[in-house]
Amino acid sequence: MVHALLDASIRVLEREGMGAFNTNRVAQVAGVSVGSLYQYFANKEALVAGVVERGVLAAEDQVRSLMGSELPHDELLEALLHGVVNELLPFRRLIAELLASGPMLSRMGIFPILEPRLMDACRDYLLSRSGTVRVIGGPAALYVAVSCAIFAVLKWLAEQPRHVPQDALVGAVKRQLLAHVAPTT
Repeated sequence: MVHALLDASIRVLEREGMGAFNTNRVAQVAGVSVGSLYQYFANKEALVAGVVERGVLAAEDQVRSLMGSELPHDELLEALLHGVVNELLPFRRLIAELLASGPMLSRMGIFPILEPRLMDACRDYLLSRSGTVRVIGGPAALYVAVSCAIFAVLKWLAEQPRHVPQDALVGAVKRQLLAHVAPTT
């Protein structure tokens, strides 16, 4: 039922936009009563958060699958970034709609869902490489770098600028993140 409701939410958002998005419309597209919808989701904001979280979990799985790799950290980071972008690419229209329609930083926005997961993945990576990699500038620098990376990737997904191909985006984000990581001496 949850997946059916999230699938219906995606269809409504992508086909009809945020203006048509409400619990009644989602229930209708899912083929369930609005009362059934409310058993799983309190309101339309919870539906949006569920849709975003589903995409984030898929991207997080991609990241976690590569975390144990023995690749050098620059190659690993590039593979991770391509993996996340490729996982979120099918949702680019949805991401554009969400970015255009509501605050990104609100409790149900994209940033609060993405940021903790990506920070955790970075911490896990750094812990797995402890003694070989250190963060330049400490936790604040890592926080800023990850936040900038999230914003750049989401904006790129939403806009798909022709002058910035995916490889160029990944390379630029990778260089930005690597500016805050160095091998230990």
